[in-house]
Amino acid sequence: MISDGAQLLVGAFDSGQSLAIAQVAEQNGIPFVINIAAAPEITDQGYKFVFRNFPTAGMILSDAFTDQKEVFGLVGQAPKTVVSCMSTTRSGRQCPKASTS
Repeated sequence: MISDGAQLLVGAFDSGQSLAIAQVAEQNGIPFVINIAAAPEITDQGYKFVFRNFPTAGMILSDAFTDQKEVFGLVGQAPKTVVSCMSTTRSGRQCPKASTS
């Protein structure tokens, strides 16, 4: 795509693919806008041409916990145990790290 004259890259759904795209975009000086991929290491590289308009996995999890605490406060009751299920994708593996921070 870059060799065909692309001046902007947008995507991808998968964090692993987006990490690879980010490296190529940065090497070629082509802006890359991350549309869905949630793994934080994509934008934690310090790239100048990589931008995010979708939250990281940690942000998603943190917001979910904040929302749940608000709901529990409104109903005056909280669960005694919680189960968290996540995928084994690059972004899914970030969730346990985020939940302990």
